[in-house]
Amino acid sequence: MRFLDPPSLDAGRRGRFGDDLDGLLSAFFRSEMPSPWPGSPVPEETPVILRPRPVQTRRSSFRSRLALAASVALLISGSWLLSGSFKETPANGKSDVSVSTGTATTDDARPVKWKRSITETEKGKKKVKIEIEDLEQLPPE
Repeated sequence: MRFLDPPSLDAGRRGRFGDDLDGLLSAFFRSEMPSPWPGSPVPEETPVILRPRPVQTRRSSFRSRLALAASVALLISGSWLLSGSFKETPANGKSDVSVSTGTATTDDARPVKWKRSITETEKGKKKVKIEIEDLEQLPPE
């Protein structure tokens, strides 16, 4: 890649790069501009009617406070409902945390049905219970 050096000022004056195009264009545009420059046009004055701001009444401030209180109440109740703290605990004081079921086969190829439940006691301890039921009853021996 080759970079060209910009022409120097004195080279342009000697005619090496042609006419002094920049000088000619500057002179032309200066001759086309009005001298002195005219002032900006002044529009006709029209009367401006200013209306007073409505005075904020007590009723409108009450409405905004009521809306704020309702939105805060909605935010708190929504987070309480979504957190799961609204679950009712059974009479024994335990609440189900997780229950899952499924089917599987044992090592000797018998199909079984299983149910796993995780419960939480009042003291915060977790208890895991797994129930297994045979799907095919073995014939008595």
